[in-house]
Amino acid sequence: MSTKKNGILDRESKTIEYKRELPSNQSSIIKTCVAFANTAGGKIIVGVEDGTLEIIGLNDKSVTHALEAIPAAVYQSVSPALIPDVYSQQINDKELVVVEVSRGNNPPYFVKAQGSKKGVYARVGPTTRVASEEHIEELFSFKNRKSFELETGVKSLESLDRKLLEEAFGRSPSQNTLISEKVVISTPGKVLLTTNAGLLAFGNKPEDQIPEAGIICSRFRGIEGRDIVETFEIDGPISDLVAKTLNFLSRHLEHTFKLNGSRLQGTKHIPEEALREAVVNAVVHRKYQIPTRCKIAVYDNRVEIFSPGGLPGLLTVNNLGDGSSHLRNPILAKFARRLRLVEKPGSGIRLMIDSCVKSGIVPPTFHEDGDFVKVVFSKEKIKTPTVTAEEVIKNLLKNLDVVRIRDVQKETIASRNTITNVLNKMIKEKKVKRFGKGAGVYYKNVTT
Repeated sequence: MSTKKNGILDRESKTIEYKRELPSNQSSIIKTCVAFANTAGGKIIVGVEDGTLEIIGLNDKSVTHALEAIPAAVYQSVSPALIPDVYSQQINDKELVVVEVSRGNNPPYFVKAQGSKKGVYARVGPTTRVASEEHIEELFSFKNRKSFELETGVKSLESLDRKLLEEAFGRSPSQNTLISEKVVISTPGKVLLTTNAGLLAFGNKPEDQIPEAGIICSRFRGIEGRDIVETFEIDGPISDLVAKTLNFLSRHLEHTFKLNGSRLQGTKHIPEEALREAVVNAVVHRKYQIPTRCKIAVYDNRVEIFSPGGLPGLLTVNNLGDGSSHLRNPILAKFARRLRLVEKPGSGIRLMIDSCVKSGIVPPTFHEDGDFVKVVFSKEKIKTPTVTAEEVIKNLLKNLDVVRIRDVQKETIASRNTITNVLNKMIKEKKVKRFGKGAGVYYKNVTT
């Protein structure tokens, strides 16, 4: 039975991998265990077809062999020592083997036979890949509890913009305030040096010390990216990056004009609030250890926003927008809130989706490929719905054991709030039951 019909298993992602059967050579399982330990943890589920998500199951002999062989193979092949939790699980009367690995506390983990450089693996979306030098450096920083945000360079307090500091911390903030807020750090010699986070948020020219702290904006003619109309680089603190990028997008995105009284009022094909959230996310949550800038590409039919670094923590493209939040740069995110660039963690993605739907265009799509995240805004109009949200829910429940809000969103243009209201109405009418809490909420027929 397909997991799309039983609602039990999610698709492959940063934290989930499926295998139809136990491989004769354990190397692929070992590499994936290393990748999980180096990234955000995860599960390998053996007995599921990864393409169709069909639950195949394993026979008793294979289950017994897996429970004995996999922990031993991983322990013998990985350094530092790594012991996965391997257990069997029954789904729809089929026996599966689950190999579960938590994020390790002593990275980087590597395959001994390949060495400490070539044997380091990381999880990028639903794939296991050899870790880049930047990723390995980040793993060492995690191990030593070092933070890019708190690293200092040669910049002093004079390199910061006083107006931005006052906007964030009030009039004439004291040195003690700036130290406690981690804008600057006092050295043993009582010299004040800016932190990277402080420089990115409040620096006059952060790009002098952090060259990748900027955005490259390009406008292409057509839809293939071969004919460049304009391209230039934007520098400055994060508030300037956002403002100047939105100005670039405003100049290059077409407008629809309507008569409002005696004047023409313009409306962008892509809502500015959605673009703003995407740009803010790109500069605040990116991985600054990667020596490349954020990129904005405007085509005739879409806008693409690239941010260096994969999704942090347990975030995947499948759970974006459900309220989950994991901050790669928590200090910079705090500064962004003080500068009123961010309202609250976890709300930006949902705002992007809902504002696009409200404007009548298809929601943005999110992609994690290699060591970057890409958000794509299309100008395509939403097609007129042929069924209501309640009809979609009823149809899904005919084929699924459980239904989640994200399942309904894939089948209708209705917003998350509308779907939630419909489900609450169905609960009152005793048509469905609600189970779980927070991001784990799901719904069932009352008869199941």
